[in-house]
Amino acid sequence: MKEQSDMPRQTPLVELLLAVLEDARLIYEHSPTESQSIPVGPMCRQAAMELATATRERDEARAEVERLRKTLDEIATYWNGSHRPAETLDAAEWTRGVAEEALAATEAKS
Repeated sequence: MKEQSDMPRQTPLVELLLAVLEDARLIYEHSPTESQSIPVGPMCRQAAMELATATRERDEARAEVERLRKTLDEIATYWNGSHRPAETLDAAEWTRGVAEEALAATEAKS
């Protein structure tokens, strides 16, 4: 078995995007007399910032779903004791299922 240091490591996409020079441009020649300058540097920076924002928002959503799931587990545990109104327990279990589906959805997209 290889040690972890022997395994190739992929550079994160945000790092790759930020490594592109800010003034980088791609010149595309449509013909010998016509060309187009594409500002890839600013596009890469914008993509990196949007990706970082989306990643942060996903992580915050995951944390909120996990907090909600723990709260619902506490509610279900309380109502499983001597207090057991069926409607409240059913609602808590349904809500916990929704929270678990939301968490699974965030994990599937990462």
